[in-house]
Amino acid sequence: MSYVTGSHSWKTGVDVNGANRVSWASSVIPYSYVVSTLSSNGVGVGIPVPTTLTLRSDGCTDPLIRQVNGTLVGGHTSIQPGCPTPALNKVTSEGGAFAQDRWTIDRLTLSAGIRLDWFFSENPAYHLGPSLLTPNRNIDVPKFSTTRYKDWTPKFGVAYDLFGNGKTALKGNIGRYVLGQALVFGLSAQPGYNLQLTSSRAWTDNNKNWIPDCDLANPAAQGPTQTGANFQIDTCIAPAGLNAISTTTNCSESGCQEDAANVGQAAYIGNVSSCAYLIEPLWTASIGVVEFSDQTIGTAS
Repeated sequence: MSYVTGSHSWKTGVDVNGANRVSWASSVIPYSYVVSTLSSNGVGVGIPVPTTLTLRSDGCTDPLIRQVNGTLVGGHTSIQPGCPTPALNKVTSEGGAFAQDRWTIDRLTLSAGIRLDWFFSENPAYHLGPSLLTPNRNIDVPKFSTTRYKDWTPKFGVAYDLFGNGKTALKGNIGRYVLGQALVFGLSAQPGYNLQLTSSRAWTDNNKNWIPDCDLANPAAQGPTQTGANFQIDTCIAPAGLNAISTTTNCSESGCQEDAANVGQAAYIGNVSSCAYLIEPLWTASIGVVEFSDQTIGTAS
């Protein structure tokens, strides 16, 4: 909106934007291998030997048949329910509002303005159900705010017509500015992208068939020297450290953790702290003389 008279002009305005983004994570099979070709692998230099399994709870199929407790499992070639794993993000509101005023008194023109910028984003609520390696997973991630940036930025300017002919002016300005946020920054920084979907455990392929013949949903140590449900063909060491954490399924704005009892996998969603400013405000100032010359503008025939 604008208001203009011969010596005075006033403007105000607002712009508001928003966005939604959904990403999906998936893998063809729910695990991958880490191999060693070092001389210490027990076979020889340059010969690959699997040493570690990387487990993925976003695996969509399980086509390789494994032996688990004397029973053949796997062979799932169709996409499993709940796959791929979603991550929902939203820029709730991003924009600015401003007002500016300009007065001309004889040769002197004064300008002043104020602007409010903001960037608000959130993590929409969504659900993560069971997967091939997390059969008991049941997580409800609640909606909560992630980034709330806002800042006021004033601007001032002055111009003086040195000779009164509108051709030479002395100008100066000072203002405070903020760096606008790209859409990707606001979304990718949100906790929905920080959900851990992988775990790892040491593996010895005892029968040399390049297939992990263990119960991958069981975090206990397994192998031919174990007993009961942990007696398996291959040796799968119990996950250690963060990979072995058994947690709850409760979520709140401060965090959300996955039930890892069946895979030794922890998942955590943390809260992104708010900031008082939109990145770091910057003050700028300039002064100079501007000259305008007469020009004839022609048209091409």
